Amino acid sequence: MNCLLSIIIPTKDRHETLFPVVEYLSEISCPDLEIVIQDNSLSNEKAIQFLEELKNPKVKYFYSGKNLSVIENSDLAVGNAKGKFICFIGDDDGVMPYIVDVVKWMDRNKIDAVRGVKPFYTWPGLKSSFLEKNKSGVLKYSKFANSSIQINPGKVLNQVLKKGGTDMLLLPCLYHGIVSKEILGEIHRKTNSYFPGPSPDMANAVALSFYVSKYYYLNIPVVVSGKCIASTGGQGVLHKHVAKIEDVAHLPANTAANWPDEIPKYWTGPTIWAASLVDALKRMGYSTRIKDINFTYLYAKLFVYNFSHRSQIFKDFKAKNNTIEFSLICMFLFLKRSFLIGKRKSGLNKDSKVTNIKCIREAIQILDKEVRLKKLFFEF
Repeated sequence: MNCLLSIIIPTKDRHETLFPVVEYLSEISCPDLEIVIQDNSLSNEKAIQFLEELKNPKVKYFYSGKNLSVIENSDLAVGNAKGKFICFIGDDDGVMPYIVDVVKWMDRNKIDAVRGVKPFYTWPGLKSSFLEKNKSGVLKYSKFANSSIQINPGKVLNQVLKKGGTDMLLLPCLYHGIVSKEILGEIHRKTNSYFPGPSPDMANAVALSFYVSKYYYLNIPVVVSGKCIASTGGQGVLHKHVAKIEDVAHLPANTAANWPDEIPKYWTGPTIWAASLVDALKRMGYSTRIKDINFTYLYAKLFVYNFSHRSQIFKDFKAKNNTIEFSLICMFLFLKRSFLIGKRKSGLNKDSKVTNIKCIREAIQILDKEVRLKKLFFEF
């Protein structure tokens, strides 16, 4: 039976955050919503017990005991979703309770994709980072505005190319966004995957930029980004987001063999996104756009933001780091990074911050109250 919205959650061995997230989602009052769990855990006994106790027909559970990459597991999740629109979240993320109203608005206005302001919640247990001694149970969010912006995905893609694939900027995306399944089907027919690259977020976003016509950015939250100690995001907060490609178990098996020559063969945020950009362009039939990627920007960002790991990242890779462009970009990024660090440490950052939040449900309730007080979304 088809429905209006599918919220998909690919997961693996993270039941401690998955179960509270699913409990919250199952309480969203809407008959036209399904929650699709795509579980690739080593054991699913606890999940079966949890679902038997939950007894909610909106929750659809699929399990594979095979060792799958994050791309394979995510592809299965989309394939099992029956919704006209799909939202992809992690097993430590949340969505706002009015998400179905957003989708109804999309459906009425024939909108292909939306993204929203993204608050961040760190689960209890994530206790330290480079900038802060305690990040456990913290919600951070920017001010909301009563507006929506229609965005041209092609123009955003051009900006992503200029930044060497190191930032998704405002590309339309399924991960932490909402997309028409019809559009996703077009990508799958073209590439045999909904995520044509080793990193699902960037690969899907690049592919969507060629198919999405009507796309909006909403200045209210739709998805809340969660970070727990076991997540990739959590490892990034703790500055452990660097490794050899061969040592990253969740990547597709052919990632190292297909790694682009222009990118240092080491896994970190900027490199995996840049590699996914290249792969997605190739598989979408736009290999000619690879020449437009500013790889110098990528090298500069790696040099500035991963300075302590530079010998590992650039080992056996000769980057063009003796150019004037490289030096200027490094100087710009260093000054920008220093400014942001100083701003945070001095308390001048204007983002709102709430501490001692025990669970993501509580964080969502705080955000929902502020949205409804300002009557933002419902004025569309």
